[in-house]
Amino acid sequence: MIGQIFVVVFGLGLPVAVLSYLLLHWSYESGRISRDSDHRAHRAALKEMKKAARKKEMPRVNFVHQKWLRFGGGFYGAAGLWTLLVAELADLFSLIIDWPGIGELFAGGPISFLVRFITNQIGNFISAMIWFDFWSDAAGDAGIGLVFVVAIGGYSLGRRAAKAGWV
Repeated sequence: MIGQIFVVVFGLGLPVAVLSYLLLHWSYESGRISRDSDHRAHRAALKEMKKAARKKEMPRVNFVHQKWLRFGGGFYGAAGLWTLLVAELADLFSLIIDWPGIGELFAGGPISFLVRFITNQIGNFISAMIWFDFWSDAAGDAGIGLVFVVAIGGYSLGRRAAKAGWV
């Protein structure tokens, strides 16, 4: 049980804290969200950022920030984005470690490879959208409640650090 808690805290909570800090710090520094805003104003500014990103009206948006907004921004977006990154890296490392060779990758032809690739991407995206299920496997007996508490705690910590202007 201690090992499962460790995995959830350091595999989800801490990375979500760092990611939310970086994303929100960038938003504060760029002037898109005011550091002095209360919770309601913060949510309204985030909503405006999502609208602008959807309409492609927001200049100088980096790729990671765009994906965060696509996942909804805020807490859910940070947890989803981190989960997508973990799923993609796991697939990449699996491919490198268990390298089947070019012949095996394209055994069914290039179209078959492309279909498998797209199907895998869709699967990873769905896993990221239901990130709490992805991480509940790591939580094991500790349960999905621990996953939510740790993720919310990580986001809150990152948000407070960004708002305070730490580092």
